[in-house]
Amino acid sequence: MAQYDGHKMGDDKSVVLTQQESTTFQTFLKCLFFRTRQLTKEIIIRYIKLCFPSKKLTPKSISVLKAAANAAYRSYRDALRSGLENIAVHFIEDFKCFFEEIDEVATFTTEFKEAWQTFMSECLIKMIEELLDDEKKLVKITNLDRLTLDYDIYNAGNILNLNDEDFKTLLKKELGNEKKKIGIKQNYCNLIEDAFFTSTIV
Repeated sequence: MAQYDGHKMGDDKSVVLTQQESTTFQTFLKCLFFRTRQLTKEIIIRYIKLCFPSKKLTPKSISVLKAAANAAYRSYRDALRSGLENIAVHFIEDFKCFFEEIDEVATFTTEFKEAWQTFMSECLIKMIEELLDDEKKLVKITNLDRLTLDYDIYNAGNILNLNDEDFKTLLKKELGNEKKKIGIKQNYCNLIEDAFFTSTIV
């Protein structure tokens, strides 16, 4: 990220930010990034006015600050993209031992690739939800079985009968029952919670 430590910015001798102003400038940008990952000319101009309400800035000074804001935003977007790429790379690397057992040509049809990509993205979403919410329990990746349950899987060498119809029916039945148990347990917990809060209300 570009640094603003009170030195003159670029060739414009009129643009001088104090340490406090520099911190305000960067803090506002980082906070704004949580709201939007895109900047427009009007957003930047308004943002500069909010940062420096009592500072008189020339059009050239504003132009320099706009360029600095855009440069900082590019670095934020690059950091976000890099972080997500690292997650994806490590995910694939960790699961290569599974992929080696699969007949890729037979298994990875276009539809299954799309389903698996959706599975990975949904896993990431659930992990983020868990990290941002301390009250959530452990993420149940099995909740996402619905995305891949109906696809045929072929092992390398095709020596295992992975697609036996009776077995696939059993999988759906067992997972369906498990889902019902989870639903019943959740309803029971909700009832207990409701009873507790009702009994404490005066």
